[in-house]
Amino acid sequence: MREGAKASNSPAVLIIDDEEAIVATWAEILRRQGMVLGVASNMKEAMRKFREQEWDVILTDLRLGHDDGVSILNEIYRDAPGTIAIVLTGYPTLESAVAAIRAGVHDYLIKPCKVEDMLNSIRRGLAKREAIQFEAIAKRASMEEFKRVARENLKLKAELRRRR
Repeated sequence: MREGAKASNSPAVLIIDDEEAIVATWAEILRRQGMVLGVASNMKEAMRKFREQEWDVILTDLRLGHDDGVSILNEIYRDAPGTIAIVLTGYPTLESAVAAIRAGVHDYLIKPCKVEDMLNSIRRGLAKREAIQFEAIAKRASMEEFKRVARENLKLKAELRRRR
């Protein structure tokens, strides 16, 4: 967990967009859903906020002045590959969608986006991440059980050799 990790059980969402009206609108909508929010308008600010706190979801525009959302996501995924990323763009292209998918985004939404579409995307992303985390825990538990059985097997083999 990074320094300044969130203390709440509510999903933490970092909104990265250089359009103040978009940020204000989504911040209010997501806050009403009980989410913990942070906002950034450029890559430098986004990376600073990202390092200050653990974020469950990154909601980013693709065009951020001189910065681009895919570059931000590449930086974020390097440090926190389990973060759910959703791209929200007003300039959808096949090329940007492919680049976003290759970067590992959970969803690619187009402005204007319906509130329900965004909320459903966030819910699906969080559920997917939870399932992946559960699977990792189950694999670790299975590995521990395997190691325990292997140790027991070695002990039994040693005991058999000793008795011969």
